[in-house]
Amino acid sequence: MSDIKWVKITTDMFDNEKIKLISALPEGDAILVIWIRLILLAGKINDKGSIYLNETVPYTAEMLATIFNKPLQTLKLAMNTFERMQMIKVSSDIISLVSWDIYQNVEGMEKVRFLTNERVKRCRNNKKLELEQTRNVTDNATVTQSNAPRVRIENKKENKIKNKNNTYIQDFDTLWGQYPIKDGKRAALKYFTATVKNDTDLENIKKALKNYLNMIVTKKKAQQYIKNGSTWFNNWQDCIELDKPITTQPKSVAL
Repeated sequence: MSDIKWVKITTDMFDNEKIKLISALPEGDAILVIWIRLILLAGKINDKGSIYLNETVPYTAEMLATIFNKPLQTLKLAMNTFERMQMIKVSSDIISLVSWDIYQNVEGMEKVRFLTNERVKRCRNNKKLELEQTRNVTDNATVTQSNAPRVRIENKKENKIKNKNNTYIQDFDTLWGQYPIKDGKRAALKYFTATVKNDTDLENIKKALKNYLNMIVTKKKAQQYIKNGSTWFNNWQDCIELDKPITTQPKSVAL
């Protein structure tokens, strides 16, 4: 439903012939109250005069009687009266007020409906993005070698680099799969092959990545502050000691 807080009701409403005829009925006052409640409900839904609980669930007479706090028999009498006088029409169980666009500020209502839909869309997209970012950072911080995704070989140049250092290529794929910002894979692979020459280097880079991912989670770093993949692999040695507390050495004083 849209954020409509108003509808138009003309001051000469009770001079209308149909309203006068309804007023003359035995339950005329109750029927007119139901009519006004229908107008307000149509404004609240803000869908060109259509009235429904949601777009897949139409209102039944029992539901409207409950909402309007009117006896079911009176509600049915009112709806039959409105339909007979062509004040409403019912199609596929959806109730619509006839001539809605004549009496209401449809252009203004459509603008409110559009802005509401855009706001809801932005809100959903933002929540989806936040959820994906949180899931990626959290999952990457706990990924192990056994369940890390294998990254597809992207081009021939990358194949040539891999052939030069086949010993640890599978480990690069594992580390790259864990890294949250996968930007600059080709450059990252070059840095990896240039710095990881033995098992000690491999253990150090694994430790460095674990430290960096833990730091992202602990400090709740926003995505824009996380290094691109190529940047991190070029400076991964800086993260080996991230798990050690920083101590401040006292400055020497010249006497």
